Amino acid sequence: MFVNKQEARRAAEKAYDVAKVDERVNRAVAAANRAANAARVASVKAVQNQMHHNVNSKSIPISIV
Repeated sequence: MFVNKQEARRAAEKAYDVAKVDERVNRAVAAANRAANAARVASVKAVQNQMHHNVNSKSIPISIV
């Protein structure tokens, strides 16, 4: 199959654009993972603080199922 220069250039540009999109998707996924991890850490800390508060005030502690 013969490809002229113009078709080759278009194919190269499309490949470059796909690579740029891949990079953006990877960055977005990494940012989402960091946000999810931060949310998990914050929720665990909140539960731990609440449990610590309940133990100190001698009220009924939160039961975790």
